[in-house]
Amino acid sequence: MVNWMAYDHYPMAWEAKESSEIVFSEKEIPSADNNNYALCKNVSFGNPFYAPPVVLTTVLNGGNNNANKACPVKGPLSSWLEEVTNSHFRLCIKDNAGYDGQRSNVIVDYLVIGDLDPCTNASCKYYSHCVASSPDQFTCVCEKSCPSYEEQVCASNGRTFNNLCLLKQEICRTRGNYTKYHPGSCT
Repeated sequence: MVNWMAYDHYPMAWEAKESSEIVFSEKEIPSADNNNYALCKNVSFGNPFYAPPVVLTTVLNGGNNNANKACPVKGPLSSWLEEVTNSHFRLCIKDNAGYDGQRSNVIVDYLVIGDLDPCTNASCKYYSHCVASSPDQFTCVCEKSCPSYEEQVCASNGRTFNNLCLLKQEICRTRGNYTKYHPGSCT
């Protein structure tokens, strides 16, 4: 049995943010209609990343449930990443189970290296929202545009706004100490 990559302890300089495993069950049988006999799974990260991270994988055909079998490996096995975004990745495997219908559990260990989105735990005030400017910096900014529909709201400062978005935008822009008082015009 050959692992293309194995890690017992990875260098701290890698600053890995996530590490886990994905199991493709022996009961999952790929079809020709679904990725040409490949099995794929989408995996969501625990926290979003600033930019798509590096994802390292190592694949094992078999696993602990096959420890007593003479040879759990049933031929060639490969894994690849089809997509890596700030929030998830798509992992695929392919072996000969698509041809003979038999497989052992396939376990794919993964390690994620990258910078987490600095907005993950950010708290912005006055209806502003967080925008990441670098892996370790963010800015709270006001909404730039609001829809044009009219659904008037009255603010606690006695001003009428055409809609709630415009009220929140004004509170953000002026750092105003007022809120929505009631729906409709103040007059």
